[in-house]
Amino acid sequence: MVKNRLSQIMVHFSGLIIIASLLVPIAANDNDSNEKLVDRRNLQQEFLELYDAERFIQSILPASRIVTLTEEIYGERSFKLITPLNNLASAYYMVEDFEHAQLIFLRCIELIEANQN
Repeated sequence: MVKNRLSQIMVHFSGLIIIASLLVPIAANDNDSNEKLVDRRNLQQEFLELYDAERFIQSILPASRIVTLTEEIYGERSFKLITPLNNLASAYYMVEDFEHAQLIFLRCIELIEANQN
C-alpha cells in the first residue's frame, strides 16, 4: 500500500516537472520579447533624435537594429515592419545612398501590398 502510494506521488511529481519544464521556456521567451520591445523603443527614440538633428549617417545603425528587432518580434512579413523600413530607407535616401534606399522602399511596398494597407 505504501509502495502504491509512493508510485502515485512519483507519477504526479514527474508530471509537475514536465509541466514546469514546458513553462520555463515560455516565461523566458516572454522576458526576451519584453526586452526586445524595450530595446526597440529605446532605439526608436535614438533614431528620431539623430534623424531630427540631421545626423543621417548615424541614424542608419539604430534604424537597422529596429528593423532586425521588429523582424525578430513580429516576423519578416509583419505590417509592423513598414514604418521601421520606411525610416531606414529615408535615412539612406538622406545620405544619397539611393541603391539601398530603393531596395528598402521596394520591400516596404511589398509589405504594404501583402498586408492590404
